[in-house]
Amino acid sequence: MVKIRPGTLEDIVNVVELWEQFMDEHDCAIVEKNPKLKEYTIKRKDAKTRFKEYLTKLIETKEGYLSLIEDNGKVVGYNLARIKDEIPVFKLEKMGQIADLYIQKDYRGQGLSTKLCDSAIKWFKKNKIDVMSITVYPDNPHAHSIYKKWGFMDFKTEMRRKI
Repeated sequence: MVKIRPGTLEDIVNVVELWEQFMDEHDCAIVEKNPKLKEYTIKRKDAKTRFKEYLTKLIETKEGYLSLIEDNGKVVGYNLARIKDEIPVFKLEKMGQIADLYIQKDYRGQGLSTKLCDSAIKWFKKNKIDVMSITVYPDNPHAHSIYKKWGFMDFKTEMRRKI
């Protein structure tokens, strides 16, 4: 049976495995479409360890929230939400951010990503956060359309160049 539940420190090992799948799929689907992205998305040799440490810190400090999709005890998807500070010149001081959202292929198309998003929204509201953001690559129109369906709007475009 598929269910959504909060993640704990004990789940980090499983989430790191899913994160590796996410990165592999992302590189195949997005970076191969736009080779200019490759130099900006090269991972460190110790990326897995760093992600594990980052995830642990977010959960321990309660600045992050991990929600999971579990099917008969097996973690098959996750969402990492976090609270981040906004630039101090704006009235909006803190904002919620969906930092990562990944579901294994066999579980997609069932509305599970929406349930993960809803779980993050509940956590943000509990923490008195009333604005949230999510990042999407321009070469990922499928995700972009889902995020628009969820009520996100295009806000700004980050541009990069090598110097």
